[in-house]
Amino acid sequence: MGPTTLSVRAGSKSYGDRTVLDGVDLDLRPGRVLVVLGSSGSGKSTLLRLLAGLEEFDTGGLDPRPRQWPTTGVVFQDPLLMPWFTVRANAELGLRYRANRGRVEDTAAQVDDLLRWLGLAELADGPADRLSGGQAQRVAIARALAPAPDVLLLDEPFSALDPVTRESLQERTRALVRDTGVSAVLVTHDVSEAVYLGDEITLLDNSGRLHERWEGQPGDRGAAESGPLRSQLLERYSGILPTRGGG
Repeated sequence: MGPTTLSVRAGSKSYGDRTVLDGVDLDLRPGRVLVVLGSSGSGKSTLLRLLAGLEEFDTGGLDPRPRQWPTTGVVFQDPLLMPWFTVRANAELGLRYRANRGRVEDTAAQVDDLLRWLGLAELADGPADRLSGGQAQRVAIARALAPAPDVLLLDEPFSALDPVTRESLQERTRALVRDTGVSAVLVTHDVSEAVYLGDEITLLDNSGRLHERWEGQPGDRGAAESGPLRSQLLERYSGILPTRGGG
């Protein structure tokens, strides 16, 4: 199936006597989106923190374990912009971290290209606190991609947006992953979003295990809204992922 950016084998994580992830296997490949479906409290955000290197697996993990963790960009549900900065300054933030210095030769051109790509060029020198929700989330995507990361982690970044803005950002994100070749992981509880964005889709149940995998139908809005894959995922989702409280 081509080169692998990052692989996890038998990754497990517990907090006290609660097992959050149990024997997780996954492979991330360039230019593809892996979608992890799961209910609240199923361990989706924990998985992203582990993939970002912010926490360590108790057992298993990256295979082979690299000398240096792959560079990651993260987009959260909340854009988390600095409101007193301009749009461009917010997009440049990731390039200021010591670990990202030197990854991009022409940082100004990189940021300008991303802002233009995301339809933000005319807003670049304006204050971030005047942006709409969708515009702010596009800045967050630019910030995550500016250091040219190996892996892009998406933590339900579109769930708080209105339907039209959500679909627009899904389309832009799909194009960005394909065109930049970054390996992306999206965690979500939205089955339609999973079908539209996912090259591969898997389910994280409440015992911490990843269940069977499906090849997605990325870019097909009809399949995402009413196709057989969506129906199959909904059936499996309702059967093994009962909703429960928690984060």
